[in-house]
Amino acid sequence: MRIVLWCDREFADDLSAIFPDDLQVVCIIDADCEDESKTINGIPLISFDQFRRKYLYSVEAAFVCMNHGLQRMEAVRLLQYYGISNIGFPKLHRSFDVSHEGMVWTEGKPYLSQVEIHIMDSCNLNCVGCTHFSNLFDRNEVYDFNQFSADLRMLSNRVLFSILYLLGGEPFLNPNLVDYLYAARAILPDCDIVLVTNGLLIPQQSDEVIDALRRTGIFVEISLYPPTAAIVEKIQERLSGTGVGCCIRAERQEFMAFLGTEGTSDPLISQQVCGNAFCRYVRNGKLYKCPVDALSYKYQEKFHVNRPESQGIDLYAYDFERMLPLLDEPIQLCRYCKENIRVFPWKAAKHPAKEDWFGLADEV
Repeated sequence: MRIVLWCDREFADDLSAIFPDDLQVVCIIDADCEDESKTINGIPLISFDQFRRKYLYSVEAAFVCMNHGLQRMEAVRLLQYYGISNIGFPKLHRSFDVSHEGMVWTEGKPYLSQVEIHIMDSCNLNCVGCTHFSNLFDRNEVYDFNQFSADLRMLSNRVLFSILYLLGGEPFLNPNLVDYLYAARAILPDCDIVLVTNGLLIPQQSDEVIDALRRTGIFVEISLYPPTAAIVEKIQERLSGTGVGCCIRAERQEFMAFLGTEGTSDPLISQQVCGNAFCRYVRNGKLYKCPVDALSYKYQEKFHVNRPESQGIDLYAYDFERMLPLLDEPIQLCRYCKENIRVFPWKAAKHPAKEDWFGLADEV
Protein backbone atom coordinates (compact mmCIF):
# COMPACT_ATOMS: atom_id res chain seq x y z
CA MET A 1 0.00 0.00 0.00
CA ARG A 2 1.31 3.42 -0.99
CA ILE A 3 1.07 5.96 1.82
CA VAL A 4 1.93 9.55 2.67
CA LEU A 5 3.69 10.12 6.00
CA TRP A 6 2.73 13.29 7.91
CA CYS A 7 4.80 13.66 11.05
CA ASP A 8 6.88 16.03 13.15
CA ARG A 9 10.17 16.84 11.41
CA GLU A 10 12.28 15.30 14.20
CA PHE A 11 10.62 11.90 13.66
CA ALA A 12 10.68 11.88 9.86
CA ASP A 13 14.15 10.37 9.34
CA ASP A 14 13.63 7.44 11.72
CA LEU A 15 10.00 6.74 10.86
CA SER A 16 10.43 6.75 7.10
CA ALA A 17 13.08 4.03 7.37
CA ILE A 18 11.19 1.47 9.47
CA PHE A 19 7.78 0.94 7.89
CA PRO A 20 6.87 -2.65 6.98
CA ASP A 21 7.84 -3.64 3.45
CA ASP A 22 4.25 -3.66 2.22
CA LEU A 23 3.80 0.02 3.19
CA GLN A 24 5.59 2.25 0.72
CA VAL A 25 6.09 5.84 1.84
CA VAL A 26 5.64 7.91 -1.32
CA CYS A 27 6.23 11.32 0.28
CA ILE A 28 6.54 13.05 3.64
CA ILE A 29 4.49 16.15 4.48
CA ASP A 30 6.09 18.97 6.41
CA ALA A 31 3.75 21.94 6.73
CA ASP A 32 6.67 24.40 6.77
CA CYS A 33 8.58 22.93 3.82
CA GLU A 34 9.31 25.35 0.98
CA ASP A 35 12.15 23.54 -0.81
CA GLU A 36 10.68 21.01 -3.27
CA SER A 37 14.08 19.37 -3.81
CA LYS A 38 14.58 18.21 -0.20
CA THR A 39 14.37 14.50 0.60
CA ILE A 40 14.60 12.23 3.65
CA ASN A 41 15.94 8.74 3.00
CA GLY A 42 15.34 9.44 -0.68
CA ILE A 43 11.66 10.29 -0.09
CA PRO A 44 10.42 13.76 -1.15
CA LEU A 45 9.78 16.16 1.76
CA ILE A 46 6.95 18.47 0.71
CA SER A 47 4.33 20.93 1.91
CA PHE A 48 0.67 19.92 2.02
CA ASP A 49 -0.05 22.14 -0.97
CA GLN A 50 2.66 20.33 -2.94
CA PHE A 51 1.20 17.00 -1.86
CA ARG A 52 -2.26 18.07 -2.99
CA ARG A 53 -0.98 19.13 -6.41
CA LYS A 54 1.52 16.35 -7.14
CA TYR A 55 0.93 13.25 -5.00
CA LEU A 56 -2.72 13.16 -3.89
CA TYR A 57 -3.77 10.52 -6.38
CA SER A 58 -0.59 8.49 -5.94
CA VAL A 59 -1.37 7.31 -2.40
CA GLU A 60 -4.02 5.03 -0.91
CA ALA A 61 -3.66 6.00 2.75
CA ALA A 62 -1.86 8.30 5.18
CA PHE A 63 0.03 7.79 8.42
CA VAL A 64 -0.03 10.66 10.93
CA CYS A 65 2.43 10.85 13.80
CA MET A 66 2.52 14.15 15.68
CA ASN A 67 2.94 15.15 19.32
CA HIS A 68 0.58 18.12 19.20
CA GLY A 69 -3.08 17.13 19.33
CA LEU A 70 -4.46 20.14 17.44
CA GLN A 71 -1.94 19.62 14.65
CA ARG A 72 -3.00 15.97 14.39
CA MET A 73 -6.66 16.96 14.13
CA GLU A 74 -5.94 19.56 11.47
CA ALA A 75 -3.87 17.07 9.46
CA VAL A 76 -6.64 14.48 9.58
CA ARG A 77 -9.26 17.08 8.65
CA LEU A 78 -7.30 18.13 5.57
CA LEU A 79 -6.56 14.58 4.46
CA GLN A 80 -10.19 13.53 4.82
CA TYR A 81 -11.37 16.66 2.99
CA TYR A 82 -9.26 15.60 0.02
CA GLY A 83 -10.66 12.09 0.02
CA ILE A 84 -8.14 10.07 2.04
CA SER A 85 -10.36 8.11 4.41
CA ASN A 86 -7.90 5.49 5.66
CA ILE A 87 -5.53 7.19 8.08
CA GLY A 88 -3.18 5.40 10.45
CA PHE A 89 -1.71 6.30 13.84
CA PRO A 90 0.53 4.59 16.38
CA LYS A 91 -1.77 2.54 18.64
CA LEU A 92 -0.05 3.91 21.70
CA HIS A 93 0.67 7.51 20.84
CA ARG A 94 3.78 7.81 23.00
CA SER A 95 5.46 4.76 21.46
CA PHE A 96 5.62 5.75 17.74
CA ASP A 97 5.51 2.04 16.86
CA VAL A 98 4.99 1.63 13.08
CA SER A 99 4.95 -2.16 12.92
CA HIS A 100 1.62 -3.61 11.81
CA GLU A 101 0.95 -4.60 15.42
CA GLY A 102 1.66 -1.04 16.55
CA MET A 103 -0.70 0.72 14.15
CA VAL A 104 -4.40 1.51 14.20
CA TRP A 105 -6.34 2.74 11.15
CA THR A 106 -9.43 4.94 10.97
CA GLU A 107 -10.95 2.97 8.09
CA GLY A 108 -13.34 5.88 7.57
CA LYS A 109 -14.12 6.52 11.26
CA PRO A 110 -14.13 10.13 12.51
CA TYR A 111 -11.00 11.06 14.45
CA LEU A 112 -10.52 13.00 17.68
CA SER A 113 -7.12 13.80 19.11
CA GLN A 114 -8.23 13.41 22.70
CA VAL A 115 -11.28 12.75 24.85
CA GLU A 116 -11.83 13.60 28.51
CA ILE A 117 -14.09 11.95 31.08
CA HIS A 118 -14.55 12.28 34.84
CA ILE A 119 -14.19 9.34 37.17
CA MET A 120 -14.73 11.55 40.22
CA ASP A 121 -16.67 14.81 40.36
CA SER A 122 -15.59 16.16 43.73
CA CYS A 123 -12.08 17.20 44.73
CA ASN A 124 -9.87 17.52 47.80
CA LEU A 125 -8.28 20.80 46.75
CA ASN A 126 -11.13 23.22 45.84
CA CYS A 127 -9.23 25.52 43.50
CA VAL A 128 -10.83 28.93 43.07
CA GLY A 129 -12.29 29.19 39.57
CA CYS A 130 -11.97 25.46 38.79
CA THR A 131 -12.79 24.95 35.10
CA HIS A 132 -14.48 21.62 35.92
CA PHE A 133 -16.52 23.21 38.74
CA SER A 134 -15.34 20.42 41.06
CA ASN A 135 -15.51 22.71 44.08
CA LEU A 136 -19.29 22.91 43.55
CA PHE A 137 -19.94 19.18 43.72
CA ASP A 138 -20.83 17.47 46.98
CA ARG A 139 -18.04 15.73 48.83
CA ASN A 140 -17.28 12.19 47.62
CA GLU A 141 -19.48 12.53 44.53
CA VAL A 142 -18.40 9.70 42.19
CA TYR A 143 -19.19 9.57 38.47
CA ASP A 144 -21.32 6.48 37.83
CA PHE A 145 -19.32 3.42 36.78
CA ASN A 146 -21.98 1.90 34.52
CA GLN A 147 -22.44 5.19 32.69
CA PHE A 148 -18.66 5.56 32.40
CA SER A 149 -18.23 2.11 30.89
CA ALA A 150 -21.21 2.26 28.53
CA ASP A 151 -20.28 5.68 27.14
CA LEU A 152 -16.63 4.78 26.56
CA ARG A 153 -17.66 1.57 24.80
CA MET A 154 -20.10 3.39 22.53
CA LEU A 155 -17.65 6.18 21.74
CA SER A 156 -14.88 3.71 20.91
CA ASN A 157 -17.23 2.01 18.43
CA ARG A 158 -17.96 5.25 16.60
CA VAL A 159 -14.79 7.36 16.84
CA LEU A 160 -11.05 6.78 16.78
CA PHE A 161 -9.10 8.85 19.29
CA SER A 162 -5.46 8.87 20.41
CA ILE A 163 -5.63 9.82 24.08
CA LEU A 164 -8.19 9.38 26.85
CA TYR A 165 -7.82 11.62 29.91
CA LEU A 166 -9.31 10.34 33.17
CA LEU A 167 -10.08 13.42 35.22
CA GLY A 168 -11.88 14.90 38.19
CA GLY A 169 -12.32 16.29 40.57
CA GLU A 170 -9.59 14.18 42.06
CA PRO A 171 -9.51 10.62 40.60
CA PHE A 172 -7.73 9.14 43.62
CA LEU A 173 -10.77 10.00 45.76
CA ASN A 174 -12.75 7.35 43.89
CA PRO A 175 -13.03 4.33 46.24
CA ASN A 176 -13.46 2.01 43.25
CA LEU A 177 -10.71 3.53 41.15
CA VAL A 178 -9.25 0.12 40.25
CA ASP A 179 -12.50 -0.89 38.52
CA TYR A 180 -12.47 2.25 36.38
CA LEU A 181 -8.84 1.70 35.37
CA TYR A 182 -9.35 -1.89 34.27
CA ALA A 183 -12.59 -1.03 32.47
CA ALA A 184 -10.99 1.83 30.54
CA ARG A 185 -8.13 -0.35 29.38
CA ALA A 186 -10.40 -3.27 28.44
CA ILE A 187 -12.57 -0.96 26.31
CA LEU A 188 -9.60 0.92 24.81
CA PRO A 189 -6.70 -1.50 24.32
CA ASP A 190 -5.17 0.65 21.57
CA CYS A 191 -5.30 4.10 23.18
CA ASP A 192 -3.05 6.10 25.46
CA ILE A 193 -4.86 6.58 28.76
CA VAL A 194 -3.74 9.33 31.13
CA LEU A 195 -4.93 9.84 34.70
CA VAL A 196 -4.65 13.50 35.72
CA THR A 197 -4.31 14.16 39.46
CA ASN A 198 -3.22 16.82 41.92
CA GLY A 199 -1.05 14.08 43.44
CA LEU A 200 -1.86 14.76 47.08
CA LEU A 201 -3.22 11.25 47.66
CA ILE A 202 -0.52 9.31 45.80
CA PRO A 203 1.74 8.67 48.84
CA GLN A 204 -1.05 6.78 50.61
CA GLN A 205 -2.24 4.67 47.65
CA SER A 206 -2.53 0.93 48.18
CA ASP A 207 -0.45 -1.62 46.32
CA GLU A 208 -3.67 -2.69 44.57
CA VAL A 209 -4.13 0.74 42.99
CA ILE A 210 -0.46 1.07 42.03
CA ASP A 211 -0.52 -2.43 40.52
CA ALA A 212 -3.64 -1.59 38.50
CA LEU A 213 -1.94 1.49 37.05
CA ARG A 214 1.10 -0.59 36.12
CA ARG A 215 -0.87 -3.50 34.63
CA THR A 216 -3.10 -1.25 32.53
CA GLY A 217 -0.23 0.95 31.37
CA ILE A 218 -2.20 4.04 32.40
CA PHE A 219 0.07 7.06 32.62
CA VAL A 220 -0.14 9.46 35.57
CA GLU A 221 0.15 13.22 35.03
CA ILE A 222 0.49 15.28 38.19
CA SER A 223 -0.67 18.90 38.26
CA LEU A 224 1.83 20.62 40.51
CA TYR A 225 -0.19 22.97 42.68
CA PRO A 226 1.59 24.58 45.66
CA PRO A 227 0.30 21.94 48.15
CA THR A 228 1.54 19.22 45.79
CA ALA A 229 4.94 20.84 45.45
CA ALA A 230 5.34 20.59 49.22
CA ILE A 231 5.14 16.76 49.11
CA VAL A 232 6.61 16.03 45.68
CA GLU A 233 9.44 13.94 47.15
CA LYS A 234 6.92 11.67 48.89
CA ILE A 235 5.03 11.28 45.62
CA GLN A 236 8.17 10.33 43.73
CA GLU A 237 9.17 7.91 46.48
CA ARG A 238 5.79 6.13 46.32
CA LEU A 239 5.94 5.67 42.55
CA SER A 240 9.66 4.93 42.28
CA GLY A 241 10.34 1.41 41.09
CA THR A 242 6.66 0.55 40.58
CA GLY A 243 6.73 0.60 36.79
CA VAL A 244 4.02 3.27 36.69
CA GLY A 245 4.65 5.90 34.02
CA CYS A 246 4.48 9.39 35.48
CA CYS A 247 5.27 13.01 34.75
CA ILE A 248 4.94 16.15 36.86
CA ARG A 249 3.70 19.25 35.11
CA ALA A 250 5.17 22.67 35.72
CA GLU A 251 3.93 24.26 38.94
CA ARG A 252 0.55 25.98 38.64
CA GLN A 253 0.98 29.34 40.34
CA GLU A 254 -1.81 31.03 38.38
CA PHE A 255 -5.37 30.25 37.31
CA MET A 256 -7.54 31.83 34.63
CA ALA A 257 -11.14 33.04 34.85
CA PHE A 258 -13.20 33.29 31.70
CA LEU A 259 -16.97 33.48 32.26
CA GLY A 260 -19.04 36.52 31.36
CA THR A 261 -22.44 37.64 32.57
CA GLU A 262 -24.16 39.12 29.52
CA GLY A 263 -23.59 36.62 26.71
CA THR A 264 -22.21 39.36 24.45
CA SER A 265 -18.79 37.90 23.62
CA ASP A 266 -17.87 37.18 20.01
CA PRO A 267 -18.03 33.35 19.95
CA LEU A 268 -15.40 33.07 17.21
CA ILE A 269 -12.88 35.09 19.22
CA SER A 270 -13.80 33.27 22.43
CA GLN A 271 -13.04 29.96 20.76
CA GLN A 272 -9.72 31.22 19.44
CA VAL A 273 -8.46 32.20 22.89
CA CYS A 274 -10.02 29.26 24.72
CA GLY A 275 -7.81 26.57 26.22
CA ASN A 276 -10.75 24.14 26.17
CA ALA A 277 -11.74 24.63 22.52
CA PHE A 278 -10.81 21.08 21.48
CA CYS A 279 -11.20 19.24 24.81
CA ARG A 280 -13.99 16.87 23.77
CA TYR A 281 -15.69 15.68 26.93
CA VAL A 282 -17.92 12.66 27.61
CA ARG A 283 -20.76 12.82 30.14
CA ASN A 284 -24.09 11.08 30.64
CA GLY A 285 -24.40 9.66 27.16
CA LYS A 286 -23.22 12.71 25.27
CA LEU A 287 -20.04 14.13 23.77
CA TYR A 288 -19.50 17.82 24.49
CA LYS A 289 -17.29 20.45 22.93
CA CYS A 290 -15.59 21.06 26.28
CA PRO A 291 -15.94 20.33 30.00
CA VAL A 292 -17.34 23.80 30.62
CA ASP A 293 -20.34 23.08 28.39
CA ALA A 294 -20.92 19.72 30.09
CA LEU A 295 -20.41 20.81 33.70
CA SER A 296 -21.43 24.45 34.02
CA TYR A 297 -24.92 23.33 35.03
CA LYS A 298 -23.42 23.08 38.54
CA TYR A 299 -22.51 26.76 38.37
CA GLN A 300 -26.02 27.64 37.22
CA GLU A 301 -27.61 25.60 40.00
CA LYS A 302 -25.36 26.99 42.71
CA PHE A 303 -25.62 30.67 41.80
CA HIS A 304 -29.07 30.72 40.14
CA VAL A 305 -27.90 32.10 36.81
CA ASN A 306 -29.26 31.40 33.34
CA ARG A 307 -27.04 30.12 30.56
CA PRO A 308 -27.78 28.35 27.25
CA GLU A 309 -28.51 24.66 27.60
CA SER A 310 -25.54 22.37 27.04
CA GLN A 311 -25.18 21.28 23.43
CA GLY A 312 -23.70 17.84 23.65
CA ILE A 313 -24.18 15.29 20.87
CA ASP A 314 -25.96 12.04 21.74
CA LEU A 315 -23.43 9.19 21.58
CA TYR A 316 -26.25 6.73 20.88
CA ALA A 317 -27.97 8.67 18.09
CA TYR A 318 -28.02 7.13 14.62
CA ASP A 319 -26.65 10.36 13.11
CA PHE A 320 -23.87 10.91 15.69
CA GLU A 321 -21.11 10.87 13.06
CA ARG A 322 -22.90 13.46 10.95
CA MET A 323 -23.37 15.74 13.97
CA LEU A 324 -19.80 15.42 15.27
CA PRO A 325 -18.28 18.26 13.14
CA LEU A 326 -20.64 20.71 14.85
CA LEU A 327 -18.41 20.53 17.93
CA ASP A 328 -15.59 22.13 15.93
CA GLU A 329 -17.64 25.31 15.66
CA PRO A 330 -18.47 27.79 18.44
CA ILE A 331 -21.50 26.87 20.54
CA GLN A 332 -24.02 29.08 22.32
CA LEU A 333 -22.07 28.97 25.59
CA CYS A 334 -19.06 30.54 23.81
CA ARG A 335 -20.96 33.83 23.98
CA TYR A 336 -20.59 33.63 27.77
CA CYS A 337 -16.84 32.96 27.67
CA LYS A 338 -14.85 36.16 27.77
CA GLU A 339 -12.50 37.23 25.02
CA ASN A 340 -10.35 38.78 27.79
CA ILE A 341 -9.30 36.17 30.32
CA ARG A 342 -8.51 37.19 33.88
CA VAL A 343 -5.31 35.70 35.33
CA PHE A 344 -4.99 35.50 39.11
CA PRO A 345 -2.76 33.75 41.68
CA TRP A 346 -3.79 30.16 42.38
CA LYS A 347 -5.53 29.59 45.69
CA ALA A 348 -8.01 27.19 47.28
CA ALA A 349 -11.18 28.20 49.13
CA LYS A 350 -13.91 26.28 50.93
CA HIS A 351 -16.65 28.71 49.96
CA PRO A 352 -16.68 29.52 46.20
CA ALA A 353 -18.26 32.74 44.97
CA LYS A 354 -19.95 33.46 41.66
CA GLU A 355 -17.31 36.04 40.82
CA ASP A 356 -14.48 33.49 41.04
CA TRP A 357 -15.12 32.52 37.41
CA PHE A 358 -15.54 36.05 35.97
CA GLY A 359 -13.20 37.16 33.19
CA LEU A 360 -12.10 40.74 32.66
CA ALA A 361 -14.43 43.66 31.99
CA ASP A 362 -17.36 42.34 34.01
CA GLU A 363 -18.80 44.23 36.94
CA VAL A 364 -18.31 42.21 40.14
